[in-house]
Amino acid sequence: MRGTVLVTGASGLVGSAVVQALRHRSGLDVVALTHRQQIAEPGVRTVPGDITAPRLGLDEDVHAELACTVTQVVHCAAQVGWLKAGAQLEATNVEGTRHTCAFAATARARLIHLSTAFVELPLTASSSAPVPGSRNHPGGYLDSKRAAEQLVREAPIDAVIARIPGMLGNSRTGETAVLQGFHRFVAAAVQGRIPAVPLLPASVLDIMATDVVAEAIAALVCSPGGTPPLVWLTAGPAAPTMAQVAATVTETAGALGLPAVAPELVEVAELARRLSTSGIRPGTPAWRRVADLSAMCEVYRHERRFPSHLGAIPGTSAPTTQSVLDALAALTRRSAR
Repeated sequence: MRGTVLVTGASGLVGSAVVQALRHRSGLDVVALTHRQQIAEPGVRTVPGDITAPRLGLDEDVHAELACTVTQVVHCAAQVGWLKAGAQLEATNVEGTRHTCAFAATARARLIHLSTAFVELPLTASSSAPVPGSRNHPGGYLDSKRAAEQLVREAPIDAVIARIPGMLGNSRTGETAVLQGFHRFVAAAVQGRIPAVPLLPASVLDIMATDVVAEAIAALVCSPGGTPPLVWLTAGPAAPTMAQVAATVTETAGALGLPAVAPELVEVAELARRLSTSGIRPGTPAWRRVADLSAMCEVYRHERRFPSHLGAIPGTSAPTTQSVLDALAALTRRSAR
């Protein structure tokens, strides 16, 4: 397989792992599109750009050059901060995808667009927060990702939508390029700062290591023929339950001599009741912390298992529950350091 691959969002959590996975594939030239940061990967060319702008914010000459050489685009750039205003989500996740599709059409390049598995859940910007006062509801973000998927489907290009789950860190080291909500949750749990979680033991957490997902994306790049238009790079049937996640974090932290205590797993309504009866009032920092945690947990407050194409895509292996929990243990050890 030969060609030039443009990776958007190349300094982000998933994008940086994708760049690493692709640079090891023979015959591929990798171009990293970043907003500000230089990519320190041997053999990788960094190009500054801005997906929220026409032509991806590229100089006209650079845009023309890349349009003549790029054969595939891996679109990893996204605004994943649920606290961001709707305008910011729209600019990055929707208009950024529109501009990326336009570039792919001009270059006649194949597009692999990263979406999220959670678009399947019945959560929208108008969904009520599980605990009033949350600033962290995922509905607006999911709306923007649904709109982005629709743009990809309608674009006159060869495209694959790859839905990914919640991201951990590197499966061996736990390292992450940036910190997201789940990483902060694990860090707080390691420190014993989360006595209760508004999820039931049987809730399913579809989470995966970044390098495993990145290698799967690299496999898609190297297998341009016969790929379905929608693939799931998820744990799927191997996704652990909240009970397994809590036990892994607690046991890993305990083995390191940390005072982590297994959090109590309760219904969100019960947690809100306890807040009220304890005298904690809406608008206070303590109330907001619980409200924000409850909102973050919305994407996991179900017992549904997503499909998964891992193992069916050439060059990939189906995950096991143990491999997912091992990656979570690596993140926990990294968080402890």
